[in-house]
Amino acid sequence: MSVADLNALQTDAVVVICLDIDIPATPQIHITNNNEDVIFGSNTYTPFPFQIGELGTASKGEVPELQIQIDNTNRVIEAYLQLYDQYLKVNGISGNDIELTLYVVNTKDTSNAIITEYFILTSFNTDNQWASFKLGALSPFTMRYPRRRLIQNFCAWKFKSTQCGYTGAETTCDKTLMRCRELNNSGRFGGFPGIGKGIRL
Repeated sequence: MSVADLNALQTDAVVVICLDIDIPATPQIHITNNNEDVIFGSNTYTPFPFQIGELGTASKGEVPELQIQIDNTNRVIEAYLQLYDQYLKVNGISGNDIELTLYVVNTKDTSNAIITEYFILTSFNTDNQWASFKLGALSPFTMRYPRRRLIQNFCAWKFKSTQCGYTGAETTCDKTLMRCRELNNSGRFGGFPGIGKGIRL
């Protein structure tokens, strides 16, 4: 958004919030607080009611937290969270956080976000109106360095994510190079078949 737009009494530029919500074992959620669809990046963000609180301040070195409430009157979000709970019972909590990316976007120019912020889930609860999330900023003390492990025959990407790039009809993937080849998607394989045996950190 230009300075002229910010200072104008009337402008057709609108600043909106777009959210990417990644809940393991469920489709990625793309929603916006705009009153019509917003196309940003490679995704279409659908109008959906949500409320965002203020980012808390941390005076003792804690990771700041943010409260977000997403409409739950149709129980869609609650159904996703129930699937997520079942997923954690099988796969464990470690490395399976719910992640949220918040974009502040100018609808007049969606080539880049004005602001981009990343959060991870710390807790959630639901009632008949809202699914309420407490989200904390990513902490450097809990991040892996380097961010990715170099594993020979295991793909690091979430199936059908942007990094994976698979858009076909199949619904499951065991993360192996063989499966990636079966899906004609080996060019996007997120493993490192050339490093030999074992795991390198």
